[in-house]
Amino acid sequence: MDLYTEAELAALHERLRANDGKVFDQLFRLLYPALRYYALRYSPQTHMAEEAAMDSLLKAWERRAEFQTIDNLKAFVYTSTRHTCLNQHKMEKRKMDRENRYWLEAADAEQPFDAHIIEAEVLMQLRQAIRTLPTQCSQVMLLSYEEGLSGKEIAERLGIAVSSVNNHKARGIYLLRKFFEQHPDALLLLSVLGVHLL
Repeated sequence: MDLYTEAELAALHERLRANDGKVFDQLFRLLYPALRYYALRYSPQTHMAEEAAMDSLLKAWERRAEFQTIDNLKAFVYTSTRHTCLNQHKMEKRKMDRENRYWLEAADAEQPFDAHIIEAEVLMQLRQAIRTLPTQCSQVMLLSYEEGLSGKEIAERLGIAVSSVNNHKARGIYLLRKFFEQHPDALLLLSVLGVHLL
């Protein structure tokens, strides 16, 4: 979200409240990657996490007139996603052991989740920053950070030399470092998450 100006966010919010159907696609592209990552922190299965993230965005769309700001909408979708994941998890646990697992889940529900939101937002910011890089450089960085592919695997996927992959990655790291110099807190958290740009 940090890549959007206040004016752009305000315009997006006005289009949302005006029932502009195209806004849903924009919101989906903007929020879904972070929501999916966030849901995976609570849901044991990828398809369940993806379902929870998509469901929360659909609920937000249905209730779009209620949100005073985009931040209100974001708070809603994160909370909705978390509740859905916890409910999914509870149902899975009940299948195995209705009594013994219940209190464990109740304890999990009390754990602070703000850190996970921050983590998801920072990784979303990294993803958005990577997408601003030159095309092939962006592809290399996404395959490296999102899919965890090696230089050789990336070279095979893109049909380029390993040396080209290394050059694109070096350039990408340089450009991202410049970007995150403006966001030192995000850079520090990325380092904690194991994403090193320095």
